[in-house]
Amino acid sequence: MRDSSGKFQKGFSGNAGGRPREIGAVRDLAQEYTVEAIESLVEIMRSQEAPPAARATAASAVLDRGWGRPHTTSDVKLETVDTAQSHLAAIKALAARPRSTEPTEH
Repeated sequence: MRDSSGKFQKGFSGNAGGRPREIGAVRDLAQEYTVEAIESLVEIMRSQEAPPAARATAASAVLDRGWGRPHTTSDVKLETVDTAQSHLAAIKALAARPRSTEPTEH
């Protein structure tokens, strides 16, 4: 249930019925063809008549299903910033600037 602003009220689910049954039925049907699908991928992978891109894609799909997708690594550099110190430094820099003696227009 949503409130007047459109947000869900506490204690009410946005998906009270859960996943629709049709999705589960489609998944179950697709799983029935797993062996045939893998066999087709292997056939394409081994076919000398298939384009190289199709063979590589089929081989990759077979490996992904048999061994999982390869893990990826990231090189990340994290820096922590003390915002209070940053703000203090900015205020000190502003305070140290020479003041203009000319009137300002508003």
